[in-house]
Amino acid sequence: MDFDDKNRYLLVCGTTKAATTSLFNYLKGHPDVAPCFYKESRFFIDEGYPVVQRCDHKRSLDDYCALFQGDGLRLEATPDYLHSVGTPQRLKDHLADFKIVLLLRDPVDRFFSWYRFAQQNGDLPADTTLNGFINMQCDNISLATEQYQLALIQGQYIGYLQNYFADIDRKDIFVGFFEDLSRNPLGFAKQICEFADIDSSYYDDYAFETYNATKKSRSSFVAKEYKTFKKRIRHWVRGCQGVHASLVRLNRLCEALIYGDDAEKGMNREDFLKLKSYYEESVLALKNELGLKDLPWENFDMNGQKGLSDER
Repeated sequence: MDFDDKNRYLLVCGTTKAATTSLFNYLKGHPDVAPCFYKESRFFIDEGYPVVQRCDHKRSLDDYCALFQGDGLRLEATPDYLHSVGTPQRLKDHLADFKIVLLLRDPVDRFFSWYRFAQQNGDLPADTTLNGFINMQCDNISLATEQYQLALIQGQYIGYLQNYFADIDRKDIFVGFFEDLSRNPLGFAKQICEFADIDSSYYDDYAFETYNATKKSRSSFVAKEYKTFKKRIRHWVRGCQGVHASLVRLNRLCEALIYGDDAEKGMNREDFLKLKSYYEESVLALKNELGLKDLPWENFDMNGQKGLSDER
């Protein structure tokens, strides 16, 4: 099968470090939802994009459909889809009925989160400064060998959104914000339910938790070796759904040993202003594209009510 005209899909397509794991976990237990066995199938991602592909679009669509459990609205969350240029057209080529959720986050905060995440994974030496991380970024996907090297440029959301708007009807795209989900997860979940046409009453007594929060590694060497080991395991067990749940539980135990408390927050004023200046033009363009007077991003408050606080 190369085209699915029988099932409905809800795809959380971005962005990275914007609570897509939390949103996926909130939605996957809904009785009207049939979640993907993996949060990220990556099936429709561009060839050569710097993430491991579990099941790519060169294979039969039957392989993709086999990843979903049960009947109902099919759900997956691959945040790198937003930054994958060929994904919107690929979705149209293979799926008849689908809707897109795009989660965006204040790009300064997102980049800082990526910095901490890269340290957590051992991709960066522990003494790498934020300014050093900025300077090592790639401005061309074809030059990047690792996902974290694209963290800076991928925070310029406007071009990626316009790519989706060009190929997919806007009524089928929900653009939401990490900050709104964090402040009011119940309200946000109900908005998604309305968009996806599923019953929102499921969340009336739901306990919302945070998933995939960035932690500080106890040893960058051990963290990096563990990340490499996980990649190998994923490759070996790709398609073996029976062992996935056990590996998820084992991963949680290992991460509890490798990582400490939540990564500390902090950014000096010079780095903050450098990042804010880099993103200001694209943030303004994003507001205009979405037709919004304001975005829930305090770093870009046009009234000047917040810049860099002492606690930041």
